[in-house]
Amino acid sequence: MQAPLPRRAFLKLCGQLGVACCCGCGLARAATETKPGAGKLPDLKSRAHCGLLCNDRCPLFKATVANDPAAKKKVYKEWGWKEKYGVEFDPAVVFCHGCKPAGDNPLNLSEARCTVRTCSGERGLVSCIQCRQLAACDKDLWKNWPKLKQQAEKWQQEYLAAGAVQLV
Repeated sequence: MQAPLPRRAFLKLCGQLGVACCCGCGLARAATETKPGAGKLPDLKSRAHCGLLCNDRCPLFKATVANDPAAKKKVYKEWGWKEKYGVEFDPAVVFCHGCKPAGDNPLNLSEARCTVRTCSGERGLVSCIQCRQLAACDKDLWKNWPKLKQQAEKWQQEYLAAGAVQLV
């Protein structure tokens, strides 16, 4: 039997798990958001700080909104959280309201610790897509998910080309 994780290690793993979930969902759908003819660009307020759209296309977001422990467990298993992170399933930990939750919905552990979310908020940005330093940014999220950073840079160029954003 495996010894339980110390509290700090458990919280760190939960944080990494949450970021992995958000990024995994977002990257899987990122290409469909920006295909030519996909229509008007989404309002930046509807995007997460990293640029992803948190909505019912993400199975964890959808399971959280539906308050469906079975669906959360399915995501937990499909995304291999136990194998990757050694975290036992707990529906109170496996949730996501997005990093801009409405009302009194909480941030999950990774969102609360996300350096991209913190930086964007401290700088008064709605999204990193507005940041003129995005290409040079080396926050943990971008280091761990370089394809997400590349996609955020593409979104930034699309918003600039459409005149929908000014860099700050």
